[in-house]
Amino acid sequence: MPLEPISKADYLRLPDSSTVLETEGLRLSTYGLVINKELRAVICLECGNPILPPTAIPQHVKRHVSALDLPAGFEDTLIQRFLLGPNVCYPKGIIDPIFGIELLEQPHVFCTPCNRGYRDLKGLQMHQKDVKCSGGYHEGYGQRISGLKHRIIEVNISNLEKKTNVQLDPTSWYRQGIVPSRDYAKLVIHSPENSSNLSSFFHKDGWISHVAGNSADDLYEARCSHTDEDAHGETLRDLARRYLDDIQDDIQDNVNFGLLKDIGSVTLYVIYSYYIFSLSQIT
Repeated sequence: MPLEPISKADYLRLPDSSTVLETEGLRLSTYGLVINKELRAVICLECGNPILPPTAIPQHVKRHVSALDLPAGFEDTLIQRFLLGPNVCYPKGIIDPIFGIELLEQPHVFCTPCNRGYRDLKGLQMHQKDVKCSGGYHEGYGQRISGLKHRIIEVNISNLEKKTNVQLDPTSWYRQGIVPSRDYAKLVIHSPENSSNLSSFFHKDGWISHVAGNSADDLYEARCSHTDEDAHGETLRDLARRYLDDIQDDIQDNVNFGLLKDIGSVTLYVIYSYYIFSLSQIT
């Protein structure tokens, strides 16, 4: 039974195990490139073709984005690391579709011995006559590979997901793709770079001396909620709550005025002044 045409827009094309997106700090997808290990070639995602020879990668990228500069030695690093040659390595058998290259929507006929694809029987017969390939042919789906000579290779589309069968969540994909440059929870706590930010909290109220040299991770146990397994958690929480209730009333009655009085806050200067005032009353 003849194969039916397909619509390439129906399929969700994602990188597979043969696709290299990043290698040792070089994020190829940033420059619109990937490496396919089956073809042993760099593929441009913009035009969907292998870049040949690989030494032409910088010039090819420039044609798409003139303002984009590749790191020095970029192409040499890829050539050496992945043994890239002047032409693609055409697969000898049927492979999974190559990410970055479009699917051909019409079924093609393939020479069974060498797996080369042709649009119709006439092209296949000419090939088999010229190179003396015998052994028949079969129908299949393919991709056109633009090497030094164009060739259609056969691919197995049965493992491709159809978009109708997949719940797309671009927001989650975007978030998963963001790699934090640093983990702030592990950085040592220090005074703000702008001295006007929280300097009163850190310095005048004396908190910096208590947390200095620690990270947020280090202080997690001190600030996390108590659990049922904590022997004295509820008792300590109750004592802290009673202390805060009592001390704020005392602050508002005896120490502060204005906004600080309303929020039940106090500074070391005010405490010192109150202490001196109390001593004067005693004497």
